[in-house]
Amino acid sequence: MRERLLQLIWQFGIFNKQDLRTSQGDSVLVLHPGSYNQGQGPDFLNARLVIGQACWVGNIELHVLASSWIRHGHTGDPHYRNVILHVVWEEDQQLSLNIPVLELRNRLSSVLLSRFREMMMHEKELPCSNHFSSIPMMNLQAWRDRLALERLEERKKALLQEWTAKGISWQELLWRQILASIGMPRNQEAFRLLAVSLPYSLISRLREDPFQLEALLLGQSGMLAKDQSDDYSLRLKKEYCFLAKKFGLVPIHVLIHTFGCRPASSPAIRLSQLADFLHRQQHIINWAFKFENIPVLKKSLEWRASSYWESHVAPGVPAAAVPVRTGVHFQFQIIINALIPFLSCYADHHDDSLLKEKLIAMMEKLPAEKNHITEIYRKMGMKNRSSIDSQALIHLYRKYCLEKKCLNCAIGLHVLKGR
Repeated sequence: MRERLLQLIWQFGIFNKQDLRTSQGDSVLVLHPGSYNQGQGPDFLNARLVIGQACWVGNIELHVLASSWIRHGHTGDPHYRNVILHVVWEEDQQLSLNIPVLELRNRLSSVLLSRFREMMMHEKELPCSNHFSSIPMMNLQAWRDRLALERLEERKKALLQEWTAKGISWQELLWRQILASIGMPRNQEAFRLLAVSLPYSLISRLREDPFQLEALLLGQSGMLAKDQSDDYSLRLKKEYCFLAKKFGLVPIHVLIHTFGCRPASSPAIRLSQLADFLHRQQHIINWAFKFENIPVLKKSLEWRASSYWESHVAPGVPAAAVPVRTGVHFQFQIIINALIPFLSCYADHHDDSLLKEKLIAMMEKLPAEKNHITEIYRKMGMKNRSSIDSQALIHLYRKYCLEKKCLNCAIGLHVLKGR
């Protein structure tokens, strides 16, 4: 038994309530189990119980073993003065606390416990996969909506923290988020570090010359550090050395991952495409606030790498017939992973509820992302119709399924309850 499972059992009343009695023999009627408390103090607050002939209002503390009350140092702690019931899985020790104790060990369904053990010990990627078909679609949709907002909230908070801690401009924050988005998933942090090492003010000074921008991005990322043999790579390296000396730049010392990348999405080609975008946008912050017209926004993300990359995947590394224009999937990836989190952060800081509503509406219109994560759930029967769905599935997989947080997941809870 885990304490979190015991909390859920109490919260949702998943136990036999017939002839419920404390270890002292008093009858117990649960009018309200209380509100789950994630802060300091008892597990549930403001519960309402009838114990014996008296009605009680107060807090509930839960432990797997009764003796944990002592080990956790609750005796004498003022936060626990208003505890009206100590709910335990096993009363391994009788304590002199003047607080009634309710033991649940013999009041649980063996099916629930076996399902919990099965989910925790499951060797498949998704512990709930064997029971997934029994979950009502309405429940799934409500949970997906919450997950999508949870993922957006998580990203927004990270951006807001970066903006506040670093004291940077909104345009600088957007610049970092765009580059991180281009590098996802393998090179996300490396590309964010690249953006930090190249302030957007410097990018703005060089935006009239796309070749200089390309040399700057490739050189600063360390991709021009090796000896090059072809003329174009040598020109790029020479230009970067000039810019590095002029502006006092030092290349980032982070490995850019290239293994397993399709030619069209190689880091070098992505940076060349970015140079094309930066050359055409006078101010990226102005570009960001034109987000409502999706066709125009998508058109602005049709970037083209320089002609050298039609036959190369890295400086001095030839390849045959490489696409140099950004594809539709990549264009929507930038909108979903860079633009929307940034604008959500901006809207939250300025308490702009209208902008928040527009962003959610936009996510519902954008097509779903398709990757190995969304494919896992598609095979299980979950629909993936918009970016809200795909963002929810990615968040579900990374934050719940991989970490086996089934007890915090609406799907896992439904399987455990058997409803």
